Amino acid sequence: MRVTTAILSSLALPLAILAGCSAQAPAGRAGAGRGGAAQGGAGGSIDPGSGGSGGSGGDAGNGGDPGSGGRIVVADASADRQVTMDAPACSAVVAENEIVVVTTTIPVDLYFVYDKSSSMLLADVIGSPNRWDAMTAAVSAFVDASAADGGSAGLGIGMAFFPIGTPLASCNVVDYATPVVDIAALPGNAAAIKSAVATQMLGLTTPTVPALQGAIQYGTTYQTAHPDRRVVLVLATDGEPNDCNSNAQAVALAAAAAAAQTPPLNTYVLGIGPSTGNLDAIALAGGTSAAYMVTSSGTSQLLQALNAIRTKTQTQVGTKIACSQKIPPSNSWKALDYAATVVKTTTGDSGVSMAPPRVADRAACGTMEGWYFDDPVQPTTIEFCPATCSAVSTGKSRLTISIPCLPPPPMPPASR
Repeated sequence: MRVTTAILSSLALPLAILAGCSAQAPAGRAGAGRGGAAQGGAGGSIDPGSGGSGGSGGDAGNGGDPGSGGRIVVADASADRQVTMDAPACSAVVAENEIVVVTTTIPVDLYFVYDKSSSMLLADVIGSPNRWDAMTAAVSAFVDASAADGGSAGLGIGMAFFPIGTPLASCNVVDYATPVVDIAALPGNAAAIKSAVATQMLGLTTPTVPALQGAIQYGTTYQTAHPDRRVVLVLATDGEPNDCNSNAQAVALAAAAAAAQTPPLNTYVLGIGPSTGNLDAIALAGGTSAAYMVTSSGTSQLLQALNAIRTKTQTQVGTKIACSQKIPPSNSWKALDYAATVVKTTTGDSGVSMAPPRVADRAACGTMEGWYFDDPVQPTTIEFCPATCSAVSTGKSRLTISIPCLPPPPMPPASR
C-alpha cells in the first residue's frame, strides 16, 4: 500500500458518518397587530421558524422569533470521538474526512549516505570505541537483526560513502551518484553492507553537499524504477559539512528539494558525536522534523537510533476509516429511508471517486466494490465489501454516507 504524506503527512481530522433529520423546530411566535382584529400568522413549522405576518388594519405585527436549528450528534469511526453539526430538517447529513492510514506494510528502502571523514576516528568517551568502530558495530548488528525480534528482515538497504578521494575529495556529484552497495533486501544484502563498511579508507574532509546530491540522484532513479516501494535517505555524519562549498544551509536546501519531489524523497539524519548542532535544520528540511543525535557515539545508542529510524519510516501516523460504520438513530420522529442510502468514496492520490453499489450481503460481494446492511430489515451498521474496505482503509481516502428521512404520510383530507 502506498502512503502519501502523505500522509498531506499529513494531519488527521475526525471521521463521522451522519444520518437522520433534525428535530422539528418550534414554531416562530406570531406577530400581533395593533389596531386591527386579526392576529399575525403562525411561524413556520420547520427549522428555522418564519416570522408571523403583520396584523391587518393596524400597525404591522412584530416578526416571530425564529425556531431553533436542529442538532445532530453522532459517533465517528473511533469510539471515543463525536462530531456535532447543525442540519436543516428532513435532509441527510454528509460528513467527509481526508485521512492518512497507519500502516507498516509499505516496503521501505534505506539508502545510507555515510560519513567517512577522518574525524570519525575520534572517541567521545575515554576507553570507548571511536565513532567509526562504534558505527561499524551498530550497522553490523542492524543488518543482522531478525524479523523475530522486531528487526530489519525484508527492509531494503543500500550504501554510499563520502568523501570520495584522498587527500583531495571529489566535488563531482556524479561520483557520489554511484552506490558502493546497491539497494537490496535484508538479510540477503547484509554481507555486502558489512564488507563495504569494513573495507573503507577514511578521507580528510566532509563534502556533504555533493554527497547528498549524488544520493538524491540515485534514490530518485531507484524510486522511479520501484514505485511499489518507499525510498528514504539516511545521512550519517559526525559534524560540520565542509569542502566543495558545503555548509549546513546548502545541505538543507538540497534535502528540501528532494523532500518536495513527487513522491517525496525524505532525508533522515543520524548525528554521531558532540559536534552535531547544525543537523536538525537538515532533517527538518528533509521532511523528518529533527536529527537523531548520539553524542557519546556508543554502539548500543547508535543501534537504538538506527532502529528508531527504521520504525519511523515504516509507520505513518493517522486515522483509519473503519470498514463497519454504525448507523446513528434518527433524531426525529421520522424514520430513516434506508432504501435511499448513498455511499460515496474518494480514494488514492488522484482522488478517484465512485459510489459503490449496495449488495445483498457479504456473499454477494465477490471481488467487486460494494456495501451491505448488517440486517436488511432493521440495519444498525453499513458493512463494506472487501474491495471497498481495502480502498477506504489505504492511503488518502474520503467517505460520505447519506441517509435521508422517509417523507411524512399524506395529510388526511379536511372534514367539512
